[in-house]
Amino acid sequence: MMSIDLSILEKFTGGDRLKMKKYIALYLDTATVLFNSIGEGIAAEDWEKVCANVHSLKPQITYMGLTNLSELLLKIEEKSKAQDTYFINEIFEQALVVHRQSKQVLEGYLET
Repeated sequence: MMSIDLSILEKFTGGDRLKMKKYIALYLDTATVLFNSIGEGIAAEDWEKVCANVHSLKPQITYMGLTNLSELLLKIEEKSKAQDTYFINEIFEQALVVHRQSKQVLEGYLET
């Protein structure tokens, strides 16, 4: 199972677990929608859509402490801006795997 560093979120919320859970739940709802939209943008080769959605997702990922996911999304954003689509599908698939794994961990945190 992957590890997640919630220290940034903890600092942001002053350690208030209820606030942390609220932000995690909001992230989980938003991230799923944005990942779907990124996938649609890649399939349609709509690079503006891809960039906009990745850009919206990056700050939330930072608060969730998902460094490896942040790095993958940065690659997608850079490739989209340059319209360099070489390996973009593979990078997106890797990002989806990390997202799904992190989603399970964060959902577990909500249950505590």
